[in-house]
Amino acid sequence: MRHFYTPKLYHSLVKELLSCVKSASKSEQKKTCLLEAGRICHTLASEILTCQYQPEPYHHFAITEPKLREIYAPAFKDRIVQMWIVSQLEKAISHLMIDDTYATQLNKGTFAAINKAQKLMRKPHYRVAMQLDIYSYFNHINKARLKDRLVALIETPPQSIGQFHPVKKHILLYLIEQILQQDAARENNLQTNNHRLLAQIPPHKRLSFSQQGVGLPIGSVTSQMFGNFYLNDLDHFCKHTLKIKGYIRFMDDLIVLSDNIAQLKIWKNHIDAFLKQQLLLTLHPHKTKIKVIEHGVDYLGYTVYPHYKTIRPSTLHTFKARLRYFNALLEPDLFPNTAPPDRGVWQRWHKQGLTPALSPTLLKAMQSTINSYFGLLSHGSHCRLRKSLYHDHFHYLKRYMMPKDHRYSAIKIKKNLPF
Repeated sequence: MRHFYTPKLYHSLVKELLSCVKSASKSEQKKTCLLEAGRICHTLASEILTCQYQPEPYHHFAITEPKLREIYAPAFKDRIVQMWIVSQLEKAISHLMIDDTYATQLNKGTFAAINKAQKLMRKPHYRVAMQLDIYSYFNHINKARLKDRLVALIETPPQSIGQFHPVKKHILLYLIEQILQQDAARENNLQTNNHRLLAQIPPHKRLSFSQQGVGLPIGSVTSQMFGNFYLNDLDHFCKHTLKIKGYIRFMDDLIVLSDNIAQLKIWKNHIDAFLKQQLLLTLHPHKTKIKVIEHGVDYLGYTVYPHYKTIRPSTLHTFKARLRYFNALLEPDLFPNTAPPDRGVWQRWHKQGLTPALSPTLLKAMQSTINSYFGLLSHGSHCRLRKSLYHDHFHYLKRYMMPKDHRYSAIKIKKNLPF
């Protein structure tokens, strides 16, 4: 393997890797490794330029919000390398993506996708909408085909951004090869203590269920970008070959709008055939939904209507259950037989006996959970609902918490509490 080490390249790469450390989101992993960040980046730069870099095993665990799924989190040094790859490729990839795809792109995201859906739903010539979901998407991405597309992107990037520097091109190809050939599900990963949660994940939802050479680990920084980029060919097929004007994609969740159901079914057959032939994927057999637009479309956590959106009933039910559990922690005699949440940090604390007594720590943990739900509610048409939740469901929480403002946009802890 050819080496690219020179002092100039070494110091330049160290600087770029340190920049990735700085931009990394706050986490326990970052907090633990922050004092060693300089040494880690110097070691990484040397390993990369001498082609000796090898990814470490993933941290394998399960999360429960927004739903139960397995996560493969890279080690801190590998996370930095993946962030560097993303920083080098994101501009080239964004130049190839259509405007109507919204995942993992700057100035886009969940609510931009919802807003675009609403904008299309308000047009009079759209009467029905079809939702498509790709079956177990990340677990079925073909690595060889993904690699071919990434190599083509690096070898021949869009003219508008120019060519990659020859050394940087070889480094990117080398690192992508190392990441894609790592078999996350079959190596000796570092598992956390939630074996019970991992065991609850159905076999077909696990990365280990996939064949070798297939599947990207959810939780990896590059998996998000690569997963979004893998469907770029589908986007162009739908927009330029099928000529679908009412088209939105957020990762593997697709919405197609039309004035009649027959046209939607024709497009679905073409999309399914393209996925099978070109990307070795398939649509989920039970998650294709066709809805009349004025009745609302269940999309990205909300029921979306042309002029407003509401939170899913299941999310509201879960929030009310959390509030009842918090009241039971404060006044157990008045809220008997209140079970803890079946998933999440509160369930884990309950099982391990770690739920603290009434204290600033407990109230801040409650406030964090409550405000995460209030944040979801604030994006919908729910001002009255937020008020009614506070007045009708907070009960003893009102002793310690109050609305942040007259719109009940968030909850704050009262001052001068007698602890």
